[in-house]
Amino acid sequence: MENQVRFFGRGSLSIAVLGLLLWALTAPAEAAGFQWFFKNVRPTGQCGGAREVAVSYYNFVGRRTANGERFSSHAHTAAHRSLPFGTKVQLKNPRNGRTVIIRINDRGPYGPAHRLGVKFDLGYGAARALGLLQTNWVCVIG
Repeated sequence: MENQVRFFGRGSLSIAVLGLLLWALTAPAEAAGFQWFFKNVRPTGQCGGAREVAVSYYNFVGRRTANGERFSSHAHTAAHRSLPFGTKVQLKNPRNGRTVIIRINDRGPYGPAHRLGVKFDLGYGAARALGLLQTNWVCVIG
């Protein structure tokens, strides 16, 4: 029997249908957010010759990452489309000077974030260590 969710007391929807409905409602807003970011937020130019890239973050607690480990929201990990798993990268937030060393353990970003130029999808712990509240520009050190 398929899992069902009561929907406002007027019948039920399957979990899959509910998930698809939620995705359809939020996906355009997410894309608009990345488009707004790249249109309105410019690199700081404060990386002293280091490469400045856009990063976002995610928080999917409990799911498996592409290398097979369970995602931890407190770890300093990140997704990148091509760097080998286990690669360590130092990032610096040019606005507040905070730095963090991340370890690549997942693949991404995908979708609108990738198409528009986001290079790393940080785990929430790494984003918090950098003081990021949203998609932003950071310096890649070394």
